[in-house]
Amino acid sequence: MKPDNILIIDDDVVNIKVLVSNLKVHNFEILTALNGKMGIQQAKLAHPNLILLDINMPKMDGYEVCKHLKAIEQTKNIPIIFVSALNEAIDKVKAFAVGGVDYITKPFEKEELLARVNTHLNLQKLQTDLKQRIIKHELAEAKIQRQNEYLQQVINSLEHPFYVINTSNYQIELANSYMKKLGFQPQITCHALTHKNPKPCNSKNDPCPLEQVKRTKKSVVLEHVHFDNMGNPINVEVHGFPIFDENGEVTRMIEYSLNITDRKVVEQKLNQQNTLLTEKNSQLNEFTTQLEALQKEKLYLLNKAYEYFVPHQFLNLLGKGNITDIQLGDQIEHHMTILFADIREFTTFSETMTPQENFNFINSFLGLMEPIIAANNGFIDKYIGDAIMALFSNADDAVQAGNSMLEALVNYNQSRQSRNYQPIKIGIGINSGSLMLGIIGSENRMSGTVISDAVNIASRMESLTKVYHTPLLISATTHQELILKDNIRLIDIVKVKGKSESINIFEVFTADSAPIKAGKLATLKKFEQAVCLYHEQNFIEAQNLFESFDYDATANIYQQRCQRFLSINTSIHWQKIAEKIKWSPDLSINNNLIDEQHKELFIRIKDLIMSLGNNENTDIINKTIDFLKKYVITHFDTEEQLMLQCNYPEYKEHKAKHTYFIQNFTKIEKDYKTNGIRLYLTLRIQEELFNWLINHITHIDQKLGLFLKEHCPKSSL
Repeated sequence: MKPDNILIIDDDVVNIKVLVSNLKVHNFEILTALNGKMGIQQAKLAHPNLILLDINMPKMDGYEVCKHLKAIEQTKNIPIIFVSALNEAIDKVKAFAVGGVDYITKPFEKEELLARVNTHLNLQKLQTDLKQRIIKHELAEAKIQRQNEYLQQVINSLEHPFYVINTSNYQIELANSYMKKLGFQPQITCHALTHKNPKPCNSKNDPCPLEQVKRTKKSVVLEHVHFDNMGNPINVEVHGFPIFDENGEVTRMIEYSLNITDRKVVEQKLNQQNTLLTEKNSQLNEFTTQLEALQKEKLYLLNKAYEYFVPHQFLNLLGKGNITDIQLGDQIEHHMTILFADIREFTTFSETMTPQENFNFINSFLGLMEPIIAANNGFIDKYIGDAIMALFSNADDAVQAGNSMLEALVNYNQSRQSRNYQPIKIGIGINSGSLMLGIIGSENRMSGTVISDAVNIASRMESLTKVYHTPLLISATTHQELILKDNIRLIDIVKVKGKSESINIFEVFTADSAPIKAGKLATLKKFEQAVCLYHEQNFIEAQNLFESFDYDATANIYQQRCQRFLSINTSIHWQKIAEKIKWSPDLSINNNLIDEQHKELFIRIKDLIMSLGNNENTDIINKTIDFLKKYVITHFDTEEQLMLQCNYPEYKEHKAKHTYFIQNFTKIEKDYKTNGIRLYLTLRIQEELFNWLINHITHIDQKLGLFLKEHCPKSSL
């Protein structure tokens, strides 16, 4: 006998394997489909005896698949059993509404699955046979008895209660032998047999299957409580199937019931476990909520603690929400204003205090200054011993912070004097520019920092406050960015370390005492004129102007500088020398490389002369001399390489001039390092070196330039 053919439609390979393993051992022929569309095609081609259908499938769920199958002529009569993990009543109602004959809930018992499959396969055969026999009954009464007998044999083979009910009077017209266990008797009604009740069921908890089948003309599955012949309750799952007459009216209903008492016990236990699990989950959720709140609080406190070391403004500029987000190498470029503040002569001052007193003093000083910086929209990037480095988004805030720091220092010193402490002074330097702000270090130790020439210049501004005896200096860049430019004057034009060009620096005197501030405002233009005269090396007129500022400490510095220059015998020629040192187009030899090097030499020589007259420290002067010597050698080497490449006929004579200059420079350098006479060195540089350089350029190099232009044009870049 050919085995029954069962089609499994399920998108879960594991579910298919479970169903196949449970069914194949019972000699069923199994077909599988991994989605609804494939399942419909399989059903049309193979015409299986039974379909096991999952609900949850992508694109086309089980309900849609069932609808399609019931709408196709060759598949509409194939019984469909839904096998799903969904266990809500609405899911079952939907399943039977689209034409399903049964509904098995996952996880299921193997015996239950086989029982239902066998039942529906037999029901399918039975329905087919019943239809045939009813039709034949209308044609020939003689065949009815045989059909009934055959039907009885079929239904007697079922291992569950099976019976046919007359829909008009609820009488059981046909029943299998299993019904005797319930106390079946001829002409008994279904409600009297299964419910021990003289009236049909009509409660909401126990709706009557027959009434529902009559009303919907569709199959139905309901859970009921039946009673055996001893009156013991049995949990059953009732399946009702309509039988129609020739007019399409429901005249009878096939009903069978599965004993689900054991399953209900399991479900009850599962429900109890679920209830307990829900309670545990609720407790766990409450605990999790408390833990999250505690973690947030700890994270908040941790972030607040880290703010003492890495300001939140620093993190915000990096685009980080909190300290845990930063990583080594995080960086970003910003245009900012940098403020450096340092206590004057702190080393000498600290030697009079114990280590504990030193710490107490520094902390009281820094504690005074930090709120002022914060109040002006800045933040401290780092403390460097007794020094402060702070960052601001704009120049006005930084300058206002500097003024406020100086004003606060006045009150601070007054309180210290009342306790017989020595008053302190600070220097503040401010510069604006682009900087790289980020995280440096290693995986085990990281630190936030800023890197930029702008930072170095700000530090240089602070150190220059000691030179000019003024507490607050700003760079030209900061001066340009200021909206409010009150109480500011040009104080010098200086060359910053590592830069070839000089920059203007300005004094902010807002925090000066009222008389000094008034004096500086009244003479501001006159003072700036004197500074310009000084840099033009018109030391006589500059000194006359500076001498008129009796109140001004910075003017006194300039008086001393002017006097040093004027003490040299050639003092009357300083202005002419300054004019010579300026680069002019008539000095060009029309070779870009050589001309640029000549310009740089002019700048460097003037820087050396001015640094000597300004009484710069020996280390700076020595470094300037060393750099100038190396630069001269590099420049001469460039010229000599060009002469060789272009076969310059006067190469040897030209090189000899270079050699003479280097020898003379070396002698002057040696004399200075031996005797240390700065003004003498200044005189020799301007008379022996600079005059030689002017003469060399205007005659020797001009001749070389004409040759290169005519015979070696590619060298004229």
